[in-house]
Amino acid sequence: MRREIKLSLIFIQLAIGSVILCDLINHVEASISDHYDLKTKMKDRSTKLSGKEFEETNVQKLWDLALNADFSREEIESVRDELTHYENRIKKLRFFEEQLNAERFVDKETVNISEDDAKLSEHIKRKVKELNYKVDKVHNNLVDKILKRHNEL
Repeated sequence: MRREIKLSLIFIQLAIGSVILCDLINHVEASISDHYDLKTKMKDRSTKLSGKEFEETNVQKLWDLALNADFSREEIESVRDELTHYENRIKKLRFFEEQLNAERFVDKETVNISEDDAKLSEHIKRKVKELNYKVDKVHNNLVDKILKRHNEL
């Protein structure tokens, strides 16, 4: 009887140990997978560092300057992210400028403009003015940041 109890306890301990071992193996596999994914993403990002990264020519010129400047790997990634945000603001500005031009074109064709249309037109004008200011400000900050490092060479 005692022997059976001892064997039962041993089997229970083995079962618990195997569950813990399985959990540990799963955790290690997940860590390896996460590390591989991160390494792959970083490799993909670093291969993009040398090619045409941006659609906007001004942004691409700033990127080329940044690549030739004295930035560390982390700093160049940060500049890349800032340039991506800058490019998105430019695209947003262009969208609102197109909306404003469409509004002006419609205004010339119609005589009666509703109050809502007038408010929308004013909103778009304010938005374009605000975005122009922000785009100029971000552009100047990026140029200063990049040229400061570029001149340090």
